[in-house]
Amino acid sequence: MKEGTDYELMLNDEQDENWSCRILTGEFSETVIKYHTIAVNEKDDNMSFNFHVLESPDPYATIDNDDLQEVATECLMAIFDTCIDEGSAKFTDRETGKDVTSEFTMNGE
Repeated sequence: MKEGTDYELMLNDEQDENWSCRILTGEFSETVIKYHTIAVNEKDDNMSFNFHVLESPDPYATIDNDDLQEVATECLMAIFDTCIDEGSAKFTDRETGKDVTSEFTMNGE
C-alpha cells in the first residue's frame, strides 16, 4: 500500500495528537480507522494491534470483518515501513516504558 494513493493519514483534531487512517482504494474506500495499542514481539517475529472504525460508508466495515482486518494490517505495515525508512519510528519497552532502538524490519526484510 502507498500513502497518498491507497491511504492517507489524518490528524483527528487539534486536541487529539493521535492519527487516523483513511482508506482510499479497494473494498473499504472512505473507511476511517484509528489504531490503538500496537505491540511488536521481536522474539516471535510478530505484531499485534487493535483499531476502531471511526466512519465508513460500508455497514460491514467492522473490527470483526476479516477483510478489513487484513486491509488495516497492510496499511499499518506500510506506515511502519515509511517510519522506519524515514527514521521517525519510536519504540518503547513495554516493561520499562523507556525508548529503545531496534533493528526492526517489516515482512522479514
